[in-house]
Amino acid sequence: MPRESYPMKPVETIMLAQAIVGEAHGGAERFFVKLAIALHEAGLRQSLFIGRDRERFEELSDAGLTVQQFDFGKGILGWQATRTFRKALAAKQPDVVLAWMNRAARRIPAGSYKRVARFGGYYPLKYYAGFDWIICNTPDLERHVIEQGWNETRTSTISNFGELPAAPPVRRADFDTAEDAFVVLACGRLHPSKGFDTLIRAMETVPDAVLWLAGAGEEEGALRQLAGQLDVASRIRFLGWRHDQSSLLEQADLCAVPSRHEPLSNVVIEAWSKNVAVVATASEGPSWLLGETHSVGTLVAIDDHQALAAAISALAQDDERRAAVAKAGFLKWQSGFSKQAIINQYISFLQTI
Repeated sequence: MPRESYPMKPVETIMLAQAIVGEAHGGAERFFVKLAIALHEAGLRQSLFIGRDRERFEELSDAGLTVQQFDFGKGILGWQATRTFRKALAAKQPDVVLAWMNRAARRIPAGSYKRVARFGGYYPLKYYAGFDWIICNTPDLERHVIEQGWNETRTSTISNFGELPAAPPVRRADFDTAEDAFVVLACGRLHPSKGFDTLIRAMETVPDAVLWLAGAGEEEGALRQLAGQLDVASRIRFLGWRHDQSSLLEQADLCAVPSRHEPLSNVVIEAWSKNVAVVATASEGPSWLLGETHSVGTLVAIDDHQALAAAISALAQDDERRAAVAKAGFLKWQSGFSKQAIINQYISFLQTI
C-alpha cells in the first residue's frame, strides 16, 4: 500500500470510475466485470466506461451499475469516441479512475482525480506517465514495474479473487462424456500463449481421460487439426467460450493450466475455490500461486507434454492424493484469494489514496 498517511473516507462517499476497452473474451475482461459487481455490492459508487460490447454492458447493467459504451477504434470515429468518453468521465467527477490495460490508460487525461492503473500483464510503462499509482495482481508484476523505473511507494499488489456463483453442475451427457470418465477441464482463450497444444499432446498418453476445452480464439482450427493427427479427437470436447465455469468445475476431476505465458491465472484460483485439483506449467502466475511444494497443485515444465501427462495420470490414479491437493488449494483460496479478502484490500486502497 502507499506509505503516506491520509484520513480514511467512508466507502460510500468515494466515486470510482473504471475504464476498459478490452476484447470480447479474456481473463482481464472477465475479472473487470467480477470486480465491478463485487465493489458495487460492497457499497462503492461507480461509473463504468467500456468499449462497445453488448454482453458485457447487459451483465453490468443488470447488476445495477452505471455503464457507458463507446466505439473506440482507429481513425476519426475512434478519435471522436475518445473525446466523448473524456467529457463523460469529467462529468462524473470521480475521486479515482481505474484504467484497465494500455488502451484504456492512454485515453484518460489528467484531472482532479487520482489515476490508478491495474496491471494484469507485463505492460510497458509509456502509457502510464502521469498516473498516481499502479495496482499489480502479482508480486512479480510489481517487481516488473519497479525495475522499469516506477516509484515503489506508488505500487501495490492486490490479486484477483476466484469466487464463482453457486450453480448446478452441467450434465456430462450434454458433452458426450461418460459418467465414469476422468474429466480434465481447461479454460481460456485459444491462443498460442495458453499452451493448449501441449495439453492435447499430453492427452495422447492419458488414455482414460476426456478433455473439456472451454474457450474460443484463433488457434481453434489448429488445435482441432492436432487432435485429429494424434488420434485423440474422440476424447476432446471443444466447448466454445463459456460463462458457466462454476458448473463446469462442479463436474471436473482436475483442472489443467498448460500456459507458456500466464501473468496470474484466474483459472487456478477459480479451481481452488471449487475444490478442484490443479496441474499447471511453470509460467509466471502459476509458479507464484502453486509454489514448489505440490501441496496445492502440481507444476511441470513449460512445453513438456510428457511431464504434463505424467502429472495428470498420477492424480487420476490416486483419488486420496487428488482430494488432498484440492483441499489444500481450497484452503489457500479461502485465506488469501476469496472475494471478501480481495475486496477488502481494494476498499482499503481506495480509502487510503
